[in-house]
Amino acid sequence: MRVGPKSVCEKLEKLSKRFEFLKDPSLEFLMNHRERVDDLHKVALVHSIKSDMQIIVSVFSEGQIAAGITLSDPFSRSPSPYRMNVDPQIVSKIVGEIFGWGVSEIKSGIFEFPPRVRFLAVIGPDIWMKKELFQEKIKGDEKLSFAEKIDERVFNRILSLKKSSQLDGMNVFVDDEGIHIAFSVPDDVDDKRIPLLSEMAKLIKEKLGVKTSSFSKFAKGKRVFATATFPLDNLWEEDPLKDARDMLRKVLKGYRAFLREAGLD
Repeated sequence: MRVGPKSVCEKLEKLSKRFEFLKDPSLEFLMNHRERVDDLHKVALVHSIKSDMQIIVSVFSEGQIAAGITLSDPFSRSPSPYRMNVDPQIVSKIVGEIFGWGVSEIKSGIFEFPPRVRFLAVIGPDIWMKKELFQEKIKGDEKLSFAEKIDERVFNRILSLKKSSQLDGMNVFVDDEGIHIAFSVPDDVDDKRIPLLSEMAKLIKEKLGVKTSSFSKFAKGKRVFATATFPLDNLWEEDPLKDARDMLRKVLKGYRAFLREAGLD
C-alpha cells in the first residue's frame, strides 16, 4: 500500500526491494532481543537514514518491510536501547542511485512501530497499513496518516526547505514541531547592538504570538539574534516562510526606528 506522493512512493518501493539484503540480519537481531520487548509484533527494526530528507526502512518480525520519508529522525523523538550496525557504504550507494541524495548518518534500532514521527510518504504491507491508518483516525493521531495530506508540490516544497541552509537571512529547519527559523544578524549591525535587536525580536514575537524555537542545535555556531517556530500548516502556503519574513521585516523596522529616535543611526 502507498500513502503520499506517487513519484516518491515509487522510489520507496525500489528502496525496499534493494534493502532485502538487510532482512535476514534484521530478523536475527529482532529474534535475539525478543525477550526484551513487550510485544514482538508491535515493534520493528528501524533503519534511520539521514539524507536530504529523513528516510526510514523498517523490518518487522514477520519479515515484511516498510519504507518511508519522515519529517524527523525517530531517534530524536525517543531513544532505542537496542542498536544494530549497518554497512554505510552499501546504504549510501542504494540511496544515491534511487534518490540522488547523499547520506550523512545511519542509525538502526528497535522501535514500537510506527515511531512517533510524521510521514511524508510511506509504503508497506496493505493489511498492516490499513489497520494503522484506521487506528490513527480513531485516536486523532498523525503519523502514517500525515502522508495523506502530502502531494508532489508540498513534498518538493519541504525538500527545498530541508536542502536550503539559509534563505534571505534566515536559517531554516523543519521537523515534527514546526518550521524553525534562526534569524541571522544583518551585516550592518554591530555586535554591541545585537542585544537591542534581540529585545526588539522578543517584543515582536510576543505581539504576533510567535513561539521561540525549542530546537536550538540548528542555530549553533551561527550569528543569530532570535529563533522562532511557525506552524507546519504554513507548508501548504505558496510561501511557507511568509510569516517569518513579515516578522523579520517588523523587527528590523522597529530596530531602525528606535535607533533614529535615539539619534544612534
